[in-house]
Amino acid sequence: MNKPQPQIVAVWRVQLFTAAFLSELLMSVILGVGGASWIILTSLIAIVFLAAYLVYFPLLYRQISFRIKEEKIIYTTGVFLGREKAVPLAAVQFVAVSQSILGRVFGLSSVIITAAGGRILIPGLKTSDAKALAEALNA
Repeated sequence: MNKPQPQIVAVWRVQLFTAAFLSELLMSVILGVGGASWIILTSLIAIVFLAAYLVYFPLLYRQISFRIKEEKIIYTTGVFLGREKAVPLAAVQFVAVSQSILGRVFGLSSVIITAAGGRILIPGLKTSDAKALAEALNA
């Protein structure tokens, strides 16, 4: 069973921080600082931010795994409801390796597997591992 690199949690947290900061900044410009609606929305953003930062992302990381077994790639994820996707290797139509700016900083890439029935995104792999997986799936 293969897992993403632990640094993917840091990438998710930086993305979350950026989204929370920008939404807070925009809300402060629109609503002004100190009003009742600003306090309520700021509190909601802070609660969601802390829940995702401290609970959701670590749980999500623990649940993500993938493996190649019996001519299928099996991807498992889900925090509250576990999901498992299995795609026969013969049904794989397209495999791509993607890397975001933060992924480049941390040396991480994602593998995107497209098949007739859907798509699987495996985040947080070392770039060399992602390329090797893509080559194995294209073979």
